[in-house]
Amino acid sequence: MSVSYGVKMSIMEMPYKNVCCRRALLQGVLASKAYIGEDKNVYINLEKDEQVSFLENLIKEFYGKEITLSPSKSGGRGKRFFFDSKSARSYVLSLDEADTLFTEKCQSCVASFLRGVFFACGRFSDPNKQFCLEFSLGNRISLFAMLFESIGLDMKTVTRRTENILYSKNSSIIEDFFAIAELNEMAYTIMNIKIRNEFLNDANRRRNFDTVNITKSVDAAGPQLSLIIKLDEHRLLEMLPEELANTAKLRLAYPDFSLSQLARLSVPPISKSGLTHRMAKIMKLGKELLMKYNL
Repeated sequence: MSVSYGVKMSIMEMPYKNVCCRRALLQGVLASKAYIGEDKNVYINLEKDEQVSFLENLIKEFYGKEITLSPSKSGGRGKRFFFDSKSARSYVLSLDEADTLFTEKCQSCVASFLRGVFFACGRFSDPNKQFCLEFSLGNRISLFAMLFESIGLDMKTVTRRTENILYSKNSSIIEDFFAIAELNEMAYTIMNIKIRNEFLNDANRRRNFDTVNITKSVDAAGPQLSLIIKLDEHRLLEMLPEELANTAKLRLAYPDFSLSQLARLSVPPISKSGLTHRMAKIMKLGKELLMKYNL
């Protein structure tokens, strides 16, 4: 089962105690998906038989009409049906000149209307892979864009083949949509995935930071080690001042350590800048010794 259809199943399973909320849900479907055929009937295309049965009950409740299944225009697997209702036809036709898509009666009517819109024409990708919420809205896309903007959801539009799509790939906007639609399980899912992604990204940043630091340490230690190893091979380390000789031997013993780590191991411990100064003196005096003995 796709993520989108899982959400639509949850919409069908939710309780709708208030009559106004059931009407708002039905209006969400009609406003986003219904059209008037040449025979003046109201037509709707849905994906699954379960959706048709769910919507049929609402149509019977509010319009007192039976639905009739009809072959899909495209010949695809979608479910197309129609019903004859003067009031439903008037509502659908009024949308062409409407300022609002529905009349809100209670606090949950907006949520129910948005559920109806998603139920009829919404698509949501797997949030574990990407965030993308889409609505295929035909010639009513501008009306829906204004509605979404009025509730704080700044969606984008695109035309894809013959579809006019209202969409967002912004995880915060998508999370807000599901929260406003009171589809809380999906809103919480998105929230948790965002938290997980942020944690993983932070861990990657820390790991990359550590890798860069290690690389810098290795790059810095390379010339030091080469020179100190050569001095040691020719028994020249003892010709350095005692504190420099001890520091050189510490570098030999811990070739992968950073200067900060070596500074803490020094006896007595010194600062990183102090150790950096010692290493610079070792490099200078060491090169002079090698030149002196033609090595």
